[in-house]
Amino acid sequence: MGISLNKLTSKLAAHLVKLCISFVWSTSRIKATIDPESQKLMLADEPLIISLWHNRILLLPKFMQRFKSFASVVSSHRDGDLLSEFLMAYNHTAIRGSSRRGGFNAIKQVMQHLKDNKPVVITPDGPLGPRYSINGNITNIAIKSHSAIIPVCYSVKNAKVLKTWDNFIIPYPFNDIAIDVMKPIYLNNKLSEQEQKSHLQSTMMEQIKKLDQQISCSNRHSISDSAAIIVYNIYHLISSLLHPFLKGHLLRRVDNGKENLISIKQKMGIYELKRPEGKLVWVHAASVGESKSALPLINQLSKHHGTHVLLTTSTLTAAQFLNQEIKENSLIIHQFLVLDTPQNTKSFFKHWRPNLGIFIDSELWPNIIYKSSCPMMLINARISPDSFHYWRKISWMFRFVVNGFKTISPTTAQDIGFLKELGIDKQIHNLGNLKDAAPPLAYDIERYTKSKKALTGFNFVCASTHEGEEVEILKEFMDSKINIIIVPRHPNRSPSIAKMAEKIGYEVSIHSAHPIPFFKSKDKPHLYIVDKIGDLGLWYRIADIAFVGGSLVDIGGHNIIEATQLGKPVIVGPFTYNFSDSLNHLKKADAILQAKNATGIKKAVLSLSKNKNRLKELGKNAEKASAEDNRIISSHIDLILKVMNNDPLI
Repeated sequence: MGISLNKLTSKLAAHLVKLCISFVWSTSRIKATIDPESQKLMLADEPLIISLWHNRILLLPKFMQRFKSFASVVSSHRDGDLLSEFLMAYNHTAIRGSSRRGGFNAIKQVMQHLKDNKPVVITPDGPLGPRYSINGNITNIAIKSHSAIIPVCYSVKNAKVLKTWDNFIIPYPFNDIAIDVMKPIYLNNKLSEQEQKSHLQSTMMEQIKKLDQQISCSNRHSISDSAAIIVYNIYHLISSLLHPFLKGHLLRRVDNGKENLISIKQKMGIYELKRPEGKLVWVHAASVGESKSALPLINQLSKHHGTHVLLTTSTLTAAQFLNQEIKENSLIIHQFLVLDTPQNTKSFFKHWRPNLGIFIDSELWPNIIYKSSCPMMLINARISPDSFHYWRKISWMFRFVVNGFKTISPTTAQDIGFLKELGIDKQIHNLGNLKDAAPPLAYDIERYTKSKKALTGFNFVCASTHEGEEVEILKEFMDSKINIIIVPRHPNRSPSIAKMAEKIGYEVSIHSAHPIPFFKSKDKPHLYIVDKIGDLGLWYRIADIAFVGGSLVDIGGHNIIEATQLGKPVIVGPFTYNFSDSLNHLKKADAILQAKNATGIKKAVLSLSKNKNRLKELGKNAEKASAEDNRIISSHIDLILKVMNNDPLI
């Protein structure tokens, strides 16, 4: 049986419109505000009516792809043919009819859809107006079907407004689009029909007024904004094309000990665990350092606020560390973060449906940030000087990515300055460094006692070291008769460190072979390598003085508070921009030492090994200056709850 020319024309036109909408959507900055209760309803099997004005229906089918397919009442007139085909192109359903033609049959189909717990879209001022007036049967249908009404609206910065009865809006590409999904409205027979319509109309008019005002206050797109959108779309396309090949890439990483079958599945958006009921806060902490920073915050959210937390990481070492730390807390779920492709991102948000997303530190993934179905926050944000100089050259791209976050909490005053200089116009909250709020590291007291007994003499612990640091330190301390304990940032480097140390002339003992340090020779210098995650609490307590790595090479340093809050003197190298505020605070308290190179470190350590009073003084100053600051956690929790509940950020 053939297809009519009119139907074929409508079908082709509908797909052309869909292509244009996709272009507008992908080239625009989109900010969606979704009420949590409405989001839950739109994903559940419950009767639901979505109400929006007729002139703002064009973007709805694209936006609703993240939720369930819907049915929409479409007029029986000829122009309804195009709209029906347009809806079907997005796998939605058209119910033909209106108050003027086929109305009874349309209402009958609407009631059946609602009875089957399928969402229905109704434009209460359609099909012929008057504009922004409730003139249909939406209120009666809602009451009879016991359905909630959710007002949905969007506003755009730049658009073509047609000279039709409703002033139909056609958005332009490279636009600013604000979408609002309001709290559900439940009607009852206590109000008259006119009062019900008046209530719904005033609510929807208030919504449209708020959105139009919001979009009029947004900054106009510049050429650089458009360039950023184009670059992002190229990234989006390339990452989509690379998706089929990523599984093979991950499998090759298994041989290097960087992946396992569980991490591969989860990084490709395949999950065995189900989403827990209720609100879910998603926190991403890429590696061990970020995970340690996030734990006090996550524990507070889960234990004191009863919130389920999805904690994602990117590395196996972070996963191993967290599996030990969160095993007693059933409200925390650990998973690996998906690779940043459109396919993986869609799977992640469809499965977990978080109410809020939080990135810790500085890891930025454009697809995940911009395709997020929830508000996003960037906490403990930091920018190294090198990163700042790089981003300053393409600040328009940095702004595009970072403006995907609703709010940002930087680590230091320097980071705040960098963000402002890069043109970030989001709300910046100076709440302090989460690392300064962490409780003292835990340790195994039995192993501590045995290890302390085995390591007689002066103990120098080198923590979180990187390639290039160990060799410099070991060469300097070769003739010092000081016990060197190295806890590398990445434990998988331990064999290469051991091999290098033995060539220099050290006797090496490794934790995996000897959980308690063991040495045969009394003539050779001793090196103990800790190839285990989550053991720093023990080794800092054994240390007489500690060096915190990432500061002799241009990494920017790591957490110094973990050692100082245990009352240990700390020495660092010249590269300290990751914790500049903490360093300055400790320097003022005479609680830390800084050296230009490994020679300077040796000189300071040897001096302190002979001056017990000065060593003790530094330790006391360090402990006093590093007392746990609970205000940092509470202020972050307050901000998180405000964002999650869509409260004003004042």
